[in-house]
Amino acid sequence: MQLTGKLSRVIRNGYERTLEVVVDGRAVYWIGTIEPQENNREAERFVEGSELSFQIKVQFVNEVRPQVSSANHSFVQSTASSPRCEIATTVLDISDAYSFHCLISEGGPAILVEMERSHSLKVGDAIEFTGELAVLEIDD
Repeated sequence: MQLTGKLSRVIRNGYERTLEVVVDGRAVYWIGTIEPQENNREAERFVEGSELSFQIKVQFVNEVRPQVSSANHSFVQSTASSPRCEIATTVLDISDAYSFHCLISEGGPAILVEMERSHSLKVGDAIEFTGELAVLEIDD
């Protein structure tokens, strides 16, 4: 999924970065990534206040459950300053036995979801799962 927004905050922990990205002045996403240079502010790719454009994915998905909530699509990041997310959605396509695409918002673009183990999902399945938003690729 393509995401373009303003980098509001960067939390640094060794090579790991947690980015707070504000999209369209209102939607806030917490996204995890790795910075190849530890504690080198001059080589840092992620500068607070800058505009960024990158591809994101959902990773570290351990279990997928049939959807039990009444909402077709929901996306919640309930843990402060964390890329952890809870998603209720419908499977759009199957990439392989360990990944698929879905929506995290009505009418939004599809996002890649990477599983920790193989799945037996089918296109159209209504599901719920927990994972982490992560940078897939940075657009220069």
